[in-house]
Amino acid sequence: MFGILEIKKHGLVICFAFGIFLCLPLNAQPFGDRYNVDSAMGLEMIWVNVHTLGKPTTYSKGSPLTEPGRLTDENLHQVTLSKEFYLGKHEVTQAEYEAVMRDNPYGLDARPSNFSQNENQPVESISWNEISVFLYMLNEKERNAGRLPDNWEYSLPTEAQWEFACRAGSSNSFSSGNQITALDANFLPNNLKKTKVVGSFSSNQWGFYDMHGNVKEWCSDWYTDDYEGSYCDPSGPVYSLDLQGNYRQATDYFYFTSDMPEPIENPSKVLKGGAFDSDANG
Repeated sequence: MFGILEIKKHGLVICFAFGIFLCLPLNAQPFGDRYNVDSAMGLEMIWVNVHTLGKPTTYSKGSPLTEPGRLTDENLHQVTLSKEFYLGKHEVTQAEYEAVMRDNPYGLDARPSNFSQNENQPVESISWNEISVFLYMLNEKERNAGRLPDNWEYSLPTEAQWEFACRAGSSNSFSSGNQITALDANFLPNNLKKTKVVGSFSSNQWGFYDMHGNVKEWCSDWYTDDYEGSYCDPSGPVYSLDLQGNYRQATDYFYFTSDMPEPIENPSKVLKGGAFDSDANG
């Protein structure tokens, strides 16, 4: 399933089996198919080419109405991606997370994971807000060390980037086909009740691991279920905080009247993929 799981919790602090795929959006020429990041993390990333014969690639995002187990928010729509990007080959591990967050000045736990038997298991139990701090510190450290190319920065992938990389050119229900088994990913049928070392299962066709299991991954977008039609480089809704601290659609302020729409209740960020404690539908 290529659907979305949303977390209905104000402030984005609820978390358990949620982790990170790191993205490096490109504003320069890529180095090649693999990019070994020169950083304290030693992270290997894969270049995702979004062009075919020199033209931006368009793919079908979501799921057709006939797909078994389809969720109601998986509206099928067309997405065009125009910018290449690097995406982490694996979910960020506990060791990689700690390398950045150790002795952080914000009082955040550098080893927050519930399953710490092996530092090469994915970091989990982190909120979207904690990842924002992690990304800020990572980008600052790498810029200060002169290891981050000009106009580049680490980020979370957009939902569209994540799904494009997960599909790896496939239009099936899963990157492994129309069915998924306990041999393909660490999810509920495995009954492990914990994460495994990243890369324990086979990668998809483009070399990415654990996109259907182990832990779900946060994306950069605010969640919405009303995608229809066609989009180019979508990045989700845009919200602003009003003077009372409520979230509102940014467009509300362009049409201000006495009957201005009500604030958005409990907006949430997008989570993608599956986890050790989820079934095939996510």
